Amino acid sequence: MSALDDHLSWCRQRELADSTLRQRRARLAQLAGWCGLADPVEASRERVEGRWGSTTHLGRYTRRGYLVHARQFYRWALVMDVRADDPTVRIRAPKAKKYLPRPVPESALRRVIESAAGDVLVIIALAAFAGLRAREIALLRWEDVGRDEMELRITEQAGKGRRPRVAPLSPMLAAVLLAHGPAAGGLVYVLARRRWRPECPVSPAVVSQKARRHLDACGVSLPLHSCRHRFATAFYEAADHDLLLLAKVLGHASAAIAFT
Repeated sequence: MSALDDHLSWCRQRELADSTLRQRRARLAQLAGWCGLADPVEASRERVEGRWGSTTHLGRYTRRGYLVHARQFYRWALVMDVRADDPTVRIRAPKAKKYLPRPVPESALRRVIESAAGDVLVIIALAAFAGLRAREIALLRWEDVGRDEMELRITEQAGKGRRPRVAPLSPMLAAVLLAHGPAAGGLVYVLARRRWRPECPVSPAVVSQKARRHLDACGVSLPLHSCRHRFATAFYEAADHDLLLLAKVLGHASAAIAFT
């Protein structure tokens, strides 16, 4: 077993998301391939720094993503005595660009909601009226929909950073979910794969793609996340500009990133 395999096994024990593990394997395999090695743990500091220098044509967030995966791997290797140094220690990460929230305009949202149906309507409504992310929508189960409490329970498995939370369930959103159908016929997830594996959820990528196609068809050139920003903006106003409460409802660890 390679050091990369050992590292990924260690990451699984820490319950990192499957998507994170796939990205880490892919990025580190690319690094090893560029260095002409079978395992990235063997890469010298010069080769790693050289690889970093060759990525200047990429966007800053893409580069930061590459560096995060490499640093986590080499820091693990250092702590586990797999190698004696961290070849990324001299690399400076590009500064993160601060983006302003881009909530979907209310007039555009009405148009999008009025023309949506089925899964697409549920996806848009969960993002715009409860602030759910694509992964949280994909993994939302019928048992997590508290109609009596008027809340949605985001589980540790679904929440970003494995942070569970409770999101508000508005009467309008409750009506959308009720029309979509409660758990019946073996369905566990709100967006279950009804045709062949009804007990399994759809992927977050499918959620994002369905929403983006509908938004584009409505002439709204924004991603699904803009609907989450719409919820954040509306909640922030209704909560008397309470950033701490907003961060809690959105599932953020810090109020500093409440609108992301």
